[in-house]
Amino acid sequence: MAIKKILSVASFLLLLIQTYANTAYFKHLSVQDGLSQVNIISIYQDETGALWFGSFEGINRYNGQSVTVFHPSQDNIGLTENEIMAICGNKKGNVYIQALHDLVCYNTRTQQFHKLRANNVSNIYYKNDTLWIAGRNKLEFRVEGDSTIRLLTTFKENIRVSSPICCTDDGYIYIGMNKGLLRIDRAQPERQHSLLPDIKVQSLYQDSQKELMDMYLPPGSVSAGSRRFYPQLPQPSR
Repeated sequence: MAIKKILSVASFLLLLIQTYANTAYFKHLSVQDGLSQVNIISIYQDETGALWFGSFEGINRYNGQSVTVFHPSQDNIGLTENEIMAICGNKKGNVYIQALHDLVCYNTRTQQFHKLRANNVSNIYYKNDTLWIAGRNKLEFRVEGDSTIRLLTTFKENIRVSSPICCTDDGYIYIGMNKGLLRIDRAQPERQHSLLPDIKVQSLYQDSQKELMDMYLPPGSVSAGSRRFYPQLPQPSR
């Protein structure tokens, strides 16, 4: 699972590099620059421009000049695990972290970690003031300004750790399952459609043209593919 996750991140970055090669600037970072590990699982850029890198040996914050590494606290109330599976944020001071199966928040103003959920976190995703939290068999959400985590819907089958999530602008939520892609109508979450049977979706992204991009593993393959995805389903309820 870990190797496939790293390959998925690497393949998706290569796709973006090909797209923006004429305008992008690259700097190589290594353990000599302070990184805890070169195998990076997740990446996020906060509102200050700092880059956050999740690894199997803690979370790294790069401010353009130096790297700060964070490891779990001894009291287990802040950063709880070394394995940083996903990172996202609200661009207003909160960085949300999936530390193995826990949900942790880091406040860039107070520079403190705070555990929001212990266990049963498979992936996290943030968009439009809403934090989405995928568990083994359910999807929950937390609206900015409200500390309550609320249930949106449950799944018929359990999802894997690091199952990708993407909320598109047309009102749908997509989740990569063990086999296929689950499409949920946000207005009527009981309306769920299974797409791409037997395909293991590794990453999801909606580009600037509002097209859904997916990285996937064909059956029996270890090499990831990529494509634009055009689901032909009725529009979501309003």
